[in-house]
Amino acid sequence: MFRFNRRAVSEVVGVLLVAAIIVAASVAYLTYGVHSMGSQSSALSDAMRQAQRRANILLSLTYYEKRVHFIHLYIYNYGTLDTEIDQLYVGGDRVDMFWVK
Repeated sequence: MFRFNRRAVSEVVGVLLVAAIIVAASVAYLTYGVHSMGSQSSALSDAMRQAQRRANILLSLTYYEKRVHFIHLYIYNYGTLDTEIDQLYVGGDRVDMFWVK
């Protein structure tokens, strides 16, 4: 009845093989893209959350009083979050001993 030409069968198999490779590459690319977008969106939301936290902490040096062995710094918090000062730098150098009242 039907006689298949070997060359025609070989071309069909080749086309199916190339189509399978293209589909597999497309799936891999889309999977990578979805994963990458998820990572970027979580990084962006973390950055926005951190920026919002910083906006709620607004410190201002309102007055200072210089004495012989110490300096009184009067710092006012305009923000909505309570803050705790745990590091102090004067002239770019870290101050090791300080008290917060």
